[in-house]
Amino acid sequence: MASLHWVWKWLSNKKISCSQYLRARRELATLLLGSCLFHTFLGASVSNTATASDASGTGGAIGQSTKFTEEGQDFGRALTKTAVGCPRVPVLVLSLFNGIGGAFRAYDLVGAKPAGLIGFDVSKPATRVTSRRWPHAVLKGDVREIDKKMVKGWLLQYPHVTQVDVWAGFPCVDLSAVKLGRLNLRGEHSGLFSEVLRVLELLPQVFGRRSKIYFYVENVSSMDKEAAHEISMALGVKPFKLQSPDAVPISRPRFCWTNKDLPWMKGVTMLDKGDYFEIVAECEYPLVQQWI
Repeated sequence: MASLHWVWKWLSNKKISCSQYLRARRELATLLLGSCLFHTFLGASVSNTATASDASGTGGAIGQSTKFTEEGQDFGRALTKTAVGCPRVPVLVLSLFNGIGGAFRAYDLVGAKPAGLIGFDVSKPATRVTSRRWPHAVLKGDVREIDKKMVKGWLLQYPHVTQVDVWAGFPCVDLSAVKLGRLNLRGEHSGLFSEVLRVLELLPQVFGRRSKIYFYVENVSSMDKEAAHEISMALGVKPFKLQSPDAVPISRPRFCWTNKDLPWMKGVTMLDKGDYFEIVAECEYPLVQQWI
């Protein structure tokens, strides 16, 4: 099958030249002439050894698989709509700038099955990853395409939800301290924060008082103090500052804004720093094989 280079392009309706068309015909002719050399025994038993190759041409790997790991079992449960032991909750999850579905993963971790998952992201590779893990999710592209008609469609599709959770990790390109001459919320990318505010205005207009609207907005904590204050004023809440090294060997300090009251949690300390609340949640690092 590896010899069908130009044939695949031909069958996928890609434009090919006359010379390439002739190459595709030669590929087919080669396969026909060599068919007597090919042999497949369909009655062969299934091997107990699973193989995997990095397709580099210079190396590969081979291993034996006998059962799912805990991570594999968790992935399998996430692929089914009716995961055993996960209660269904009347919550619609709307993930703006969805990436690979981190917001959706949060509900897997707490053991809840939302009524609906809707994600927006312009990255096709990221959306492909999300679609494999949550095939029942509704995945769209640009958040700027969201309008009142679309939101009304969500209400008709999920009429029994009593809560809408909006997640938005909008682009940090123009906010991050590593960028010289950054324009903050006036930048082309980070300026998409205005779309978060627009969506948060649209939702109550359609869902009304029948559904609570909660938001979870995050971005880099290295942003200018003025930019953080502007976001806080627009959302009406002070952010929480979280730092990953408390729990995992990764440094990723973030500001997170939410209108959801956080309950007291054992092992979690909250320090009022004036413009933000600093969260300290130390725990033992996970085993290396759990996260690599």
